[in-house]
Order: sequence, then structure tokens, then C-alpha cells
Amino acid sequence: MNSVTTSTIGRLALGASRLGAVTNVAGAVRHASTHPTTAIPKPTAAIIKTSSLAEETAVELKSPSRLQLKSEPGNKAMPKGHGDRIWAFHHIEQGQVIYSTTPVISHQHLLRQQPFTGKNLVPRKIRKDYWRPLAMIEMEAKDQGAVGRSLREFKKRHELDWANEAEEGRKLMQKSKRERGAELNDQKPNSVADMAAVLAGAGKGNLMWEVSRVSSTNLGTGEIKRASGAVEKGAVVDVKRQLRRAVVYWANEQDKFHAREWSANVSHEVGIPGEADKKRVPIRMSSE
Repeated sequence: MNSVTTSTIGRLALGASRLGAVTNVAGAVRHASTHPTTAIPKPTAAIIKTSSLAEETAVELKSPSRLQLKSEPGNKAMPKGHGDRIWAFHHIEQGQVIYSTTPVISHQHLLRQQPFTGKNLVPRKIRKDYWRPLAMIEMEAKDQGAVGRSLREFKKRHELDWANEAEEGRKLMQKSKRERGAELNDQKPNSVADMAAVLAGAGKGNLMWEVSRVSSTNLGTGEIKRASGAVEKGAVVDVKRQLRRAVVYWANEQDKFHAREWSANVSHEVGIPGEADKKRVPIRMSSE
């Protein structure tokens, strides 16, 4: 037994002496450091060989504009007549309003146009038994997509910028969060008033105004806004501004009275027609 113990101790002593010899070597065992032991060579610039044809056809990479994306093959532009008809849908219980350029609404319309107004106050999906058509706006002039954009922007201001309205802001601040959210959801009266304002040419850059330049000798009184200092071929040129015609088709004719007044260029009809004809058709809902 003593011989086994002695041999074991001897082997341990031999291992300890070897370990001590290694640790005494300068640089063999280093403490933690952020600097490498050897210098890392700096990367050199890569040399890319290109052919003469590639150099001749090389162009600077830039972000393509919207016009370039539409003109390139394979990119789908807006279809002809996009925005000439605008459908408005409303929630029969909460009063939310969604605008669409087609007679079909989906959950994507709800996500993009409905902000968060409170817990359990925003519909999670489109239900056919809750959403009904409110109105359809048809512009006489083509390429009037800016009208639908203005309606969506006005709706967003009513929902998010209500605190800047002195009287309405004070009323909403006195209510609870749930009452305030429920009232902000009810945008049906505001949306009808927005329709009347946009179709009447309200707002800067409203495309409902048709501007034409005519000679001062052919102008009537009361319809002209003179352009200051405009001279063309020796004759003073005046600017004639008139509102484009529009027709609003209502599912319920009584809804139009939410607006105080309508301009003379807007006519009203009862019954919402389809997308391709004037016959009244049921409004379809997306399966999403």
C-alpha cells in the first residue's frame, strides 16, 4: 500500500513541475486582454475585373421614382379610372366609416383607416352583418383620385386631432376613455360633412376646381378670378374657375342632411349603382 501511495504522489509531483515550467515561459499564459497577440493584416481593396462592355453600360444606382416604376414593364400602375368612384361604408353599431375605390372592402381597409381608439373598440375583422354601404361618390371628370385621399385625410384629422377643436375638445376631455373612444369611432356625421366640403372645393390644391384661361373679352361677370399681371400675346388673360360635377348615390337619402349645405355642382340620387353600370347591386364583402 505504501508503494502505491508513493508512486501516485510522485506522478502528481512530476505533473506539477511540468505545469510550473510552462507557466514560467514568458508569453505562454496571458491574462485577459482585448489586444490580439499578433497583428491582424488590414483588408486590402478588392480588385474587380470588368469587361469593356460592362464599363460602357454601367449606370449609377439610384432610387427609382414612382413614374419610373410605373413605366417599367412588369410594374402594375393604377388602372384607368382609378378613384373616379369612391364607396363609403359605415359600421351600423359603432359608426366607423371606411372609404374604398371598389365596391369590395376587406380587413386591410380597416387596418389602414381605423386608428386605435380604445380597448375592445376597434373591430377585429369585417363582418357582413355590421358593415353597410353609406354612399358612393362619382366624379364627372376623370383621374380624381385626390378626392378620395382628401376624404381619408379629413377623417384621420377628426379621429386624431380632435383636441385642437376648442368646444369639442373640452367635451371629449370630460368623458371617460371608453366614452371618448366610442364617440371618436362615430364618424358618420363628420364623413358626410367632409364629402360636402371636399366636393365644394374646400382645401388647398383641391382638384374639384377646373381652371381654364380665356380671353377677357369672352368672360362673364361673377365667375372670374383675374390673374395679376398675366399677359399673353398682347391680351390680358383671365383665369376662370368652376367646380366639376359630381353625383352622390345614397343608400339612405336622409344621411345627406348631416351636412349643413351642399354646393350646386353636386347632385344626389337614391340607390347605389354597381361599378360598371347604373343598376343598383348589392355591395360585396371580401372573404378576408
